[in-house]
Amino acid sequence: MRRFRSRTPGPARPTLMTLGMLGAGLWAAGSITGLIIHLIGIGDRELRLTNRLENDAWWTLGGLSFLIVTTFFATIACGIALERSWVRPLVPAFWFYGTFETLLFHQTVQESLSWFLWKLTITVGVGGFACWYFYMKPNVVNYYATLAQWRLSQIEDP
Repeated sequence: MRRFRSRTPGPARPTLMTLGMLGAGLWAAGSITGLIIHLIGIGDRELRLTNRLENDAWWTLGGLSFLIVTTFFATIACGIALERSWVRPLVPAFWFYGTFETLLFHQTVQESLSWFLWKLTITVGVGGFACWYFYMKPNVVNYYATLAQWRLSQIEDP
């Protein structure tokens, strides 16, 4: 796999971050495209979650959450591509939002307990991994430390 060049001197962007950036960008672009197609009226007018929901019910239950998740993905992809340090707390926050969303929708949609526990385990597990990856993995910590040091040098030496 070709490594994407970093704009800053120092260590290259970690591979998993590059893959995450590409995946988040593709997911956001696909979601926005799907949303536009849905709003135009192409395709099925009913969406399926646990049971069949009409358009208005879907927008009430999941539309806002869908837009929040799409915004998170697009922001994370842009932040990693532009090498911004504010992405570091945003990624775990996204997964903890997913945990909150799972708890909220379990009460609203009334899905089965096993499905709820499966989704909760996945979101908590991935959120824990994201915290470890962005705050404890040595090469990622070194990458962000070098990035911060480079940004400070740019401010001090115009």
